[in-house]
Amino acid sequence: MKKLKMLPLLLLAALLLSACGQKPADTPLPDCGELSGKILESQGFTEEMSALSESKLCKALDLTGEEYSQASMTMDVSRTTAEAIIVITAADADNAKVIAEKLESYRTDTLRQYQDYRPEEAPKLESAQVMTNGLQCVLVIGPDQAAAKQTCSQAWGK
Repeated sequence: MKKLKMLPLLLLAALLLSACGQKPADTPLPDCGELSGKILESQGFTEEMSALSESKLCKALDLTGEEYSQASMTMDVSRTTAEAIIVITAADADNAKVIAEKLESYRTDTLRQYQDYRPEEAPKLESAQVMTNGLQCVLVIGPDQAAAKQTCSQAWGK
């Protein structure tokens, strides 16, 4: 009889011990559109910014639908400035690396174009960096990189 009374306590102890080894769940990644909106608010863009369709985003970045699960691209569609916000959640870790490389290529290609077209835009492109958190990759070409980094860090729970 004494053994039966101890059984619930032993089961509870085993349950508690097994929970100790589990890693807490990571902070979920923010929605790409919502993060893009928060970054937009943090910047002092000089031109009107517009969201691109998914097909235009894929064409601009040479992406396929299999490489990502969610994406958002907001930019100065007049192309008077190089300003842009690109937020992409990759389909998996391998594609996250590919997307980060494509964002860096987009930045360097755009820098080459604007050096002759509008050289005053070059500093925004030179200071822009691809930021990553897990499967999410972000590129902000704008006037305030510190604010963009802070907004991403807050959204990512860092």
